[in-house]
Amino acid sequence: MLVAGPVLRNGIAHELAEGGATKVWLAVHLEHPRATGPGVPGDAIAVVLWHLPAWFGDRFTRFARKADFGDLSEFGLPIPEEGVISRARRLGKAPAIVDAEVVEAIKNGKVAVVAGVEAFDAEGIELADGERVEPDALICATGYRRALEPLVGDLDVLDGDGVPRVRGGKPAAEGLFFIGYTPRPGGLGFMGKEAKRAARSIALRATRSVDSLDL
Repeated sequence: MLVAGPVLRNGIAHELAEGGATKVWLAVHLEHPRATGPGVPGDAIAVVLWHLPAWFGDRFTRFARKADFGDLSEFGLPIPEEGVISRARRLGKAPAIVDAEVVEAIKNGKVAVVAGVEAFDAEGIELADGERVEPDALICATGYRRALEPLVGDLDVLDGDGVPRVRGGKPAAEGLFFIGYTPRPGGLGFMGKEAKRAARSIALRATRSVDSLDL
């Protein structure tokens, strides 16, 4: 069985391996295992690193990865040349993360890492490195698209990639706010801050509207 796609594929591959699949391939590009100390939430460290210079965050995460997992090159997970923080800021999205339990399954041979999927047909799958595998099933954990264009594409509030130009709880247009479209560590907590900021803006506007009424 081959699992391909973004972040969620790693957990799926692990569940399949533990659930009795004879062989599990995990199609990846370059991934960053989640490296944190015992009992320390990854987001707690990532949020701090996000506010520091990218070069520092890149070095810190490389050091943490080596300390927690060692060299994973032989298992198909070499350290990417571009640091995790630099990549996240350049692309505007979080990196694909491989959890510790998945790394352990890879080391134990329960999950085999292969190159990304290039093409597939009825008989098998061609990988980006020219290799070919023939699984009984292919799981495409492809994620999702924002697809905001049909909703607000005519309001000139999206950039060329379909991402809201103004977000973070600030008004993108009259009465329009985008919450949860700011890619960064600790996303759920930051969404809460965005929502509060938007609520304050809406409340302030409502108050001004009431004050302007000629009573």
